[in-house]
Amino acid sequence: MKATELLSNHSLFSHLSPTAIYRLVELAQPRGFQPGELILEEEKKSLGCYIILSGKVEIVKSIHSPQPRIITELGPGEIIGEMAVIDEQAHSVSVRAVEETHCIMIERWDFKAQMQAYPEIALQLLPIIVRRLRLLLEA
Repeated sequence: MKATELLSNHSLFSHLSPTAIYRLVELAQPRGFQPGELILEEEKKSLGCYIILSGKVEIVKSIHSPQPRIITELGPGEIIGEMAVIDEQAHSVSVRAVEETHCIMIERWDFKAQMQAYPEIALQLLPIIVRRLRLLLEA
């Protein structure tokens, strides 16, 4: 699926004008990951957040321990790394590609600028963050 189409249909961005969505896609950088490759690593910072275009990832807690915990799997349309973008802290979990995965990465400052320009993005992001926190607490 094309990035502009995916973002247009995504709850975070569906209220944005086609021009604003095009701007987001222009800011985004395509990234590809092979099965087993880490996209985000627990306790490390990253430059931005990712929106999955195709493929599947797993969210893993304590990935480098003898008993890592898989919290959930995510697929196309999901955003990852959003909490670290907001609070500029290290990731609380790792994200690993389960299959060949293609994403777009939006750098922290660009994503924050878009949230300032379109506060609705932040409001739509809150339920996603709460859902992810609940999953983490239940794991």
